[in-house]
Amino acid sequence: MLFVVILNMRERLGNQLFQYSFARNIMNLCSDSVLVINDDAIKKKNNSEQGWINSLDDFSVIPYLKDNADMSAWYQKILLKINWLYTKNKNGFELYRRQKLLSGILNKFGLYIFQDGYIPFRKPFGFVKNKILVGYFEAPEYFKDIDSSIRNELKAVKPVLEKNISMLEAIQSTESICVTVRRGDFLNENISKDRLICTVDYYIKGIEFIKEKYPNALICFFSDDIDWVKNNIKVKGKALYESGNDPVWEKLRLMSSCKHFVISNSTFSWWAQHLAENEEKIVIAPSRWCNDKRPVGLYEKNWTIL
Repeated sequence: MLFVVILNMRERLGNQLFQYSFARNIMNLCSDSVLVINDDAIKKKNNSEQGWINSLDDFSVIPYLKDNADMSAWYQKILLKINWLYTKNKNGFELYRRQKLLSGILNKFGLYIFQDGYIPFRKPFGFVKNKILVGYFEAPEYFKDIDSSIRNELKAVKPVLEKNISMLEAIQSTESICVTVRRGDFLNENISKDRLICTVDYYIKGIEFIKEKYPNALICFFSDDIDWVKNNIKVKGKALYESGNDPVWEKLRLMSSCKHFVISNSTFSWWAQHLAENEEKIVIAPSRWCNDKRPVGLYEKNWTIL
């Protein structure tokens, strides 16, 4: 039987990479399978200039089909309805608790609905042809068994842009520190109270921590508000500033080429440090990912928390 893994993809690149990685792991559990991506939720945002596009084609991902039709079986439709009734209007830890309670039976019938944190998942019954994925799957545990393959598949297809060649060479030839400062939508009144966590003081302390070991490190700033960074985060030593208007695949290549990291509470920032090849990298991360009490599965053992 040819199994079909259906990924209902949402959000922007950082989120998309987690969702793709989990889909690849589900495919790994099936002897013969094809990947189908439904990106209707992204298209409905109608805001490609702000990154609301399917960005997977910019990377060396496996071939996949695009289909925005509902491909769930009759029994999956019933279970999806039960899941919706049981979890509607829930969030944070309560949503996590309820999704975890349902996950065993849902997984067996090919449904993987995970919002926050890490929930252990199970292989579906053999007769279930279509595997339906809905969620964020933001934890390295979701794809740890195929991590080496994921790293290869998430390499940019296009060569480095000519204007960034000198910056990439500087990054690769020094003890470079990638500092990612996310502002943008984090300044939105409805988001800031939960997500606006990383302060100027956090970034300064993170940079100083790494420079204690590498005093001549090159500081490389990446941000969606690079002018704000230049005006507010003052550092000693040499610093480079990415233009802020590079395509996301180019930005991720530059960021992940750095040796060390001061990350923000952003999935895009997370992927930059994860894809880095330096085995002795220092990663500085904020003490919390969000201000509410939702479970977080993103923290890695080798990180330094400030």
